[in-house]
Amino acid sequence: MARTFDWIPRLRCPSIAAVRGHAYGAGLQLALACDFRIFARGAQVGLTETRHGILPDMGAIYRLPRIVGESRAGELILFGEVLGAEEALRIGLANRMVNDNELESAAKEFADRLAAQPPLAVSGARRAIDTVWCMSADDALRVAVEEQARCLASEDFTEAGRALTAGRPPRWKGH
Repeated sequence: MARTFDWIPRLRCPSIAAVRGHAYGAGLQLALACDFRIFARGAQVGLTETRHGILPDMGAIYRLPRIVGESRAGELILFGEVLGAEEALRIGLANRMVNDNELESAAKEFADRLAAQPPLAVSGARRAIDTVWCMSADDALRVAVEEQARCLASEDFTEAGRALTAGRPPRWKGH
């Protein structure tokens, strides 16, 4: 079960969870595996497994502390707390909170904004951000430099210069 959602962070593009209603246990763990979480105002989430004598086993033990900090994650997991969308937003669990009827359009708008970004820079930044949690500072900086060098040598970077000079939006190709 621990690897159930491991494929999500490995996607070549950023992922967005649109959270509505109740997302307890596995539902919240699915959202935690995504890069971004947009909550409908009426959402209720929690890792309630400890209330039943078990612990979250689909990656939340690893992912939640990275998102909200170790102390707050410990409190949420150990007490099996349920949070509303406003509290989730306040502690950084949610990136955005929208009215319930706006959830799909807000997620689509967020996805469209992400899709408009240069793919190489986005994938490189995601890789560099991820490494800070599992490498030394020197190694993480090395990854960031490698990804920056890859971007600087790319057709996308050249296209960004052309587009700026021509006063038009860049046409990203991802290489």
